[in-house]
Amino acid sequence: MSGILDAIEALDEVVAPQAIHLGLGWARGSVRLLALDLLARREEVEAARHRAAADPDQKVRAWTARRPRGRITSAGETDSRPRADERGHPVPRNAQAMLFLE
Repeated sequence: MSGILDAIEALDEVVAPQAIHLGLGWARGSVRLLALDLLARREEVEAARHRAAADPDQKVRAWTARRPRGRITSAGETDSRPRADERGHPVPRNAQAMLFLE
């Protein structure tokens, strides 16, 4: 079930809410937590809080809505230091890098 919920964007507008509803009643707490996140992401934060509060599992009852994450950036995008080639140094080549021609 968690795989279906992980791929929720691939489901249509009719099936996605059904999958979330099914996940909210799933036996595994990790699936219920994922379903709560998806329910909250669909602008139903209060409904998700209500479902979490009534859950028999303490971890699920402790659920809180997460802030939406932005795009994940690579270290190269956030590192303000100049790269080796920008400093005039040759780019180091290791055995693995030699497998790929430039």
